[in-house]
Amino acid sequence: MRKILSHIILVVLISFGQNVLAQSNAQKQGDKHYDDFNYSLATEFYEKALKRDPGNYLIQQRIGDCYLMTNQPEKAIEWYTPLVDLPNAEADLIFNYAQAKRSTGLYNEASIYYDKFAEMAPEDPRANMFDDFYAEVLVLREPDPNTA
Repeated sequence: MRKILSHIILVVLISFGQNVLAQSNAQKQGDKHYDDFNYSLATEFYEKALKRDPGNYLIQQRIGDCYLMTNQPEKAIEWYTPLVDLPNAEADLIFNYAQAKRSTGLYNEASIYYDKFAEMAPEDPRANMFDDFYAEVLVLREPDPNTA
């Protein structure tokens, strides 16, 4: 009976080890392609890794980053949205979310997250970039009184 139990434990440990190894390999491959700026391929590997570890915050953020880098801000927003209001959300995530919102024309929503980013990283030169841009957008959106 002890021998059977030890065999079962061994099989469980081996299976667990293989899953962890496969997960880390998929994430490592995703990281490699991300570092090589091959965001489309990185996304494929990150999604494989996420299937094995669905709550992995870093992988979710990286998928959002890949979509932002491949000019798919709507998809980036989908991946970032569940992460941006978490207590451990990093400043770069907040900035990228604001960028994605701005890219889709959601300027008021972008403004909220640019402000949040500026609070989190006041020394970052990107913190005040949006203020000038947003002021210009508001002016451009106003109707021209000469064309009425």
